[in-house]
Amino acid sequence: MSSDANSMRRAGSLACRVENRGGASQEATGVGGAARPGWSQEAARKWWSRHFWAGAALLFAAGAMALYRMGESGTSASETAPHSHRSSVRVEPVTLVSEVQALRFPGVVRARREAALSFVVGGRIVERSVDAGEHVEAGALVARLDLKPFKAGASFALADLRGAEANLEQSRRDLDRLARLEKLGVASGQDVERQATRWAVEEAVAARAAERAREARRRLAEATLLAPFSGTVTQVHLRVGEFAEPGAPVATIAGDGELELEVRVPQWVASALREGESVEVHTTSGAVRGGDSSYLRAVLSSVGRAAEGPGRLFPVVARIPPTPKLRPGMAVDLMLRVDAGEQLAVPLAAVVDPGGSRPYVFRVRAGRAERVRVQVRELVGDLVTLAAPLGAADSVVVAGQATLLDGDTVEIR
Repeated sequence: MSSDANSMRRAGSLACRVENRGGASQEATGVGGAARPGWSQEAARKWWSRHFWAGAALLFAAGAMALYRMGESGTSASETAPHSHRSSVRVEPVTLVSEVQALRFPGVVRARREAALSFVVGGRIVERSVDAGEHVEAGALVARLDLKPFKAGASFALADLRGAEANLEQSRRDLDRLARLEKLGVASGQDVERQATRWAVEEAVAARAAERAREARRRLAEATLLAPFSGTVTQVHLRVGEFAEPGAPVATIAGDGELELEVRVPQWVASALREGESVEVHTTSGAVRGGDSSYLRAVLSSVGRAAEGPGRLFPVVARIPPTPKLRPGMAVDLMLRVDAGEQLAVPLAAVVDPGGSRPYVFRVRAGRAERVRVQVRELVGDLVTLAAPLGAADSVVVAGQATLLDGDTVEIR
C-alpha cells in the first residue's frame, strides 16, 4: 500500500505542476524543476502537454490498482470469516407415503356393439330406408340393390338344376333297366358298368347345379341389407342411385345397450391396471351424475398387452352400463387411480417457494442447514410428495427458515 500511495503522490505532484503553469519561467522547467536552457516557449508548451496526459494515465492506473487490492483483501476476509449467526429452527423427519395418483385420459364414448353395414354383392342402390340419427329395430330394412340381375341369375341356376336332376333321374332308370336285362342274359356286364359311370357323372353335375342354385339364392338375399341389431344410425355413406361396391359401407349403426370407452395410456400406467377394475367416467364439463353416485362407474374390460408400435401408447377399454346420461360420440374423461408406490414426503411448511420454479428445503446435518433443491409432486393431506436427494432418515426445517442461509449453524428447538 505504501508504494501505491507514493506513486499517487508523485503523479499528483506532476499533474499539479502542469495545471499551475502560468509564467514563462515554469514553461521552461523540466520534471525535476530544473530549467532547460535554449527552449522556446512553444517547445516547452508542447513538452508539458505531452507529459500531462502521461501523468494523468499513471494517476488513474495507480488508483485502480489500489482499489483492486483493497477489494481483494476485503473479499478474502469475508469469505474466510466463519458464520457466527446461529438460527433457532424446528425440524420434522422425512417420511415415506404410499401415493395413489389420479390420472385423467380423454376419450369418446362409443357403443359396445357397432357395425358398418355393407353389401356382400355389388349393385346399384334403388332403396334406402334409414337416415342418420334414426333408431332402427333388428331386422329392419336398411337398403336394397336392384334385384333384377340377381333374380335372373337365380332363375338360370334353378333351370340348370332342374335339367341336371332330370338327367340324373333318367340315368338312374337306365341303370335299373340294364341291371334287370343283365339278369335275363340280354345285356352284358360292361353295359351295366358304363351306365353306372354315366349315372355317377350325372349325379356330380346335379350336385354342382344345386350348389349354383343355392349361391344364386344367397346373392339374391344379400341384395337386401337388414339391421343386424337394434340401434341408432350414426352415419349414412351412400345414397339411392349410387353403385355400392362389395364391402363398401352403406350405413353405420350403434347398438343399444352397453357403452364403452377406449383410451391410450403409457406403459407404466397399463402395467398397474387390471381387467375388472372399477373406474370413474367424467364429462369434460364435470362429473356425470347418475343415481346416488357422484360419478358414473365403469369396469375395465380390456387392458392392452401390446402397443401399436415402439414407443406407442397402450389401449385400455372400459365398459359403461346403459345410461341415458351418455350417448355414443360424447367426449368424456376416464379417471384412473394408479398406485405409484412409496414416495418421499415432507410437511408442506418445509418447502420454500413450493409454487415457484426453484422450490427447495433445508436439511439439517451435523448442526448445519443444507439447502436442497426439490421437485414438488402432489399434496397428500398435510404432506407433500416430492422428488429430491433426500432419505427417510433426514430431517428438514419446518419453522425458522425465513432468514436461514445455506451452511448456517442451527439450533433445534
